[in-house]
Amino acid sequence: MLKVYIADTGGIDTSAAYPLSDYRRERVGCLHVPEKIRESIGAELLLNHAVKELFPAAVIPLDITCSGYGKPEISGGEFHFSLSHSNGRVLCAVSDSAVGADIQYISAFHDSVARRFFAADEREYILSRPDRDAAFTGIWCRKESYIKALGTGLATPLESFSVIGRSDIFYTVTGKHHIALCVPGGIDAAPEITEILL
Repeated sequence: MLKVYIADTGGIDTSAAYPLSDYRRERVGCLHVPEKIRESIGAELLLNHAVKELFPAAVIPLDITCSGYGKPEISGGEFHFSLSHSNGRVLCAVSDSAVGADIQYISAFHDSVARRFFAADEREYILSRPDRDAAFTGIWCRKESYIKALGTGLATPLESFSVIGRSDIFYTVTGKHHIALCVPGGIDAAPEITEILL
């Protein structure tokens, strides 16, 4: 099972009493920019929607804990999830196995960043593309999804692996947002991405 959801966060009221986990409340409490607060709240609201659709008996707010590397997970491990947000959009992937999801608003290509954090073939790929900004964002997005799926975060150096040609990463672009999903072991078919209103 791999279910993917996406939503805009513009309509979220940051002063409303949403059913959020203690984990999310702590994260929101550290934020000061209204857009970032909406995105953080929106990520969990999207997860709540997915969980209630897939597991109707689930109790909301969820009991979210963190792995040793800081990856959020459901206490008890009934399913896996990955959340991401960027520039007013949130993404949630729910799976019965490890999953990593990332959404990135298109950003400018910086060769210094590519030299430092990308594998040689990834940098070569970007330099060969007519739209280097899109290629750069796409590689970054796929790399984020990969380390999220591993659950190691930046403990896995970004330059230590390449995402070029990987069968365990699904990648697409919607408007100016790039989306990547990684499921170690492979993704059999392009997942359906369901857009919802929060």
